[in-house]
Amino acid sequence: MEMNKLVSVIIPVYQGELTIERCVTSITEGIYQNIEIIIIDDCSNDKTELVCEKLVREYSTVKYFKNDKNSGVSFSRNRGLEAATGEYIVFVDSDDWVERDFVSTLVSAHEDSDGCIPVCAYVNHDEQKNNRTDIFKLDETKNNQCYEYKDIMKELYDNRLFQIIWNKLFVTSVIKDSKIMFPLELNVGEDFKFLLDYLEVYEKKSFIILNKALYHYSRDNSDSLATKFIDIDIEIPLQNIKKMYQLIGYSDAEIMKKLEDERRIQIRLYSYAIMHSRKFNDKEKKDRILKVSNNDTGLYKELKKLILKEKIYSFIKG
Repeated sequence: MEMNKLVSVIIPVYQGELTIERCVTSITEGIYQNIEIIIIDDCSNDKTELVCEKLVREYSTVKYFKNDKNSGVSFSRNRGLEAATGEYIVFVDSDDWVERDFVSTLVSAHEDSDGCIPVCAYVNHDEQKNNRTDIFKLDETKNNQCYEYKDIMKELYDNRLFQIIWNKLFVTSVIKDSKIMFPLELNVGEDFKFLLDYLEVYEKKSFIILNKALYHYSRDNSDSLATKFIDIDIEIPLQNIKKMYQLIGYSDAEIMKKLEDERRIQIRLYSYAIMHSRKFNDKEKKDRILKVSNNDTGLYKELKKLILKEKIYSFIKG
């Protein structure tokens, strides 16, 4: 592996005073040292700016930018793309952190496989809400294997490894030459769309599977940018799923059937997130779930019982 290729690490941050230092430190202490860390602050009103300015003083690899106004995660990432000068790009969220060999393993896998897109496993930290930690990865027999994207895409999606960007490495020139950007009009699914747009133009349409959990994803920050998805139209993420199925090569009839199944899954996921949200009272939660589920009172009652069980389990555990 050539260690001289610059890697741009793009980190959007909002209200990240408690987590951004852990995030940046996990990258700067990594094995791969030829990096530039680009932090885009979306007008945080806590002490994020002070922490980031401290990081700039401590590490020559850190660059800090602040948006003129609060503009969302897609705008921040696009600004990071504009500032990136590395040959490769990885994305990290400000409340997450990475293993020391995160960047080095992604770069090595990409180069040793002659350009396959590396996809690594990750740890999902959900201790605060559900008192549990999960590792998302594929079967061990697939480790360090390259697959045509049509053959592995659905399996990656079903295992929550495909529709995210922070467990992959991207070639900067492909992004910039094709003018791929994050859609400003979306509050959720922007990662998924960015990846699909990248796949359409990337010449080597293959993934290399890395079953080592190199990324730590935290669900514990209720103010995270990722929680905004509870306010969106249920049909929006289905457009990304439809495009994925088209890339795989399913027929129109197959896609229609699969989208109906996905719609039910998405409704349940959205409703579950709404039940966990601290933004709404009980009546608002019920109204939102009934609206998104087409007045499915059974789903609301089921989720209410599930949330109660989770609270009891968390209390018993500790």
